[in-house]
Amino acid sequence: MTPVEQDWFIKFSLLYGEMLYQFRAALDSCIYDTAILVSGGKNPPPDKETLMFPICSNPGQFKNSARRIAPLPDELKSFVEAVQPYNRMVISNNLGIWKISETLEIIGSWSIIDRHRTLHLVGSFPTRGRIEIIPPPGMTLDDLTFDGTGTLENESKIGTCKIGNFRRDPKVQVKTDLVFEIAVDEGGETILTSMSAPAMLVCVWEILGKFEKHFGIQR
Repeated sequence: MTPVEQDWFIKFSLLYGEMLYQFRAALDSCIYDTAILVSGGKNPPPDKETLMFPICSNPGQFKNSARRIAPLPDELKSFVEAVQPYNRMVISNNLGIWKISETLEIIGSWSIIDRHRTLHLVGSFPTRGRIEIIPPPGMTLDDLTFDGTGTLENESKIGTCKIGNFRRDPKVQVKTDLVFEIAVDEGGETILTSMSAPAMLVCVWEILGKFEKHFGIQR
């Protein structure tokens, strides 16, 4: 990796970590602000040191975290449990299908990692899009194969093409409309930001929306 690439990865890791911090803080704020509302406006609310949004891998852990959400109305307590990683909640909206519980698990685990070090970014990863090859008159496009199925590091092949009646110095037009995500290597496998960064925003937005709706708060 060149010094320029290393500098970019370092900066992006720091920005990614800041994003994780803000998402995690927003979730905890749901619990803290709810405690203020249900206590009649006391700020700080009672037992402020114990309040946080629990992210648990099994029902036992969630039960042990009951004090974290003790001030919440029963409806919101049930909702917080419903989105826990072990319940695998999935929602759909006009943007797609989102694995809310799985994303919440990523927010929790990656934010813990980021407290101690930056995340391991390993490259980029094409997730969707298209490549269009337009040969000049007299030549033909006989074959085009998209090979963007792995992590791209330094110089990598995205696709191959075969041009018929090829001649030297042709003016071949290449049009690309590709979406690249950052590949992050944490835990036992590489997880893409297509499963995290965009989904994190949707996940937190949906959770915030549930709390706001409960208290009649308009966005």
